[in-house]
Amino acid sequence: MRASSEPFLSREDTLERFLLGIAQALMSSKEEELGKEILSRMEKLLGEERIKEVLASPEDARVAVIEGDLFLEAHKEEHDLRALIESIMLDLEKETRRSQYRDKVAALKQAEASGDQTRIDILLKEINQLSAGLS
Repeated sequence: MRASSEPFLSREDTLERFLLGIAQALMSSKEEELGKEILSRMEKLLGEERIKEVLASPEDARVAVIEGDLFLEAHKEEHDLRALIESIMLDLEKETRRSQYRDKVAALKQAEASGDQTRIDILLKEINQLSAGLS
């Protein structure tokens, strides 16, 4: 389990916190609907528990909102803010798939070591599905 208050965050952790900060900043602006859309997609991708974990610390939540505000301020002239945010969301989805892939490969090694053929077959299928989305 990742802790967002660690001094060195992975790319995935950083994108999670960044997008949550953008969503929170948008929800307190005239772009509230876009903020809700981002949060909804993140809940589907990561699950509610992960979102709560990322924002569990008041310090992490504050940093996320500040990062989101700074991003929005720097891109206030952006003609298509939605497309820019979509690009960041796609990066997060790709990083999440990579993380899932690594976890499945590690689980496969354990299943191979224990000789659990049923588990091996399931994991190989899952790894194949995940690898298709990595390119």
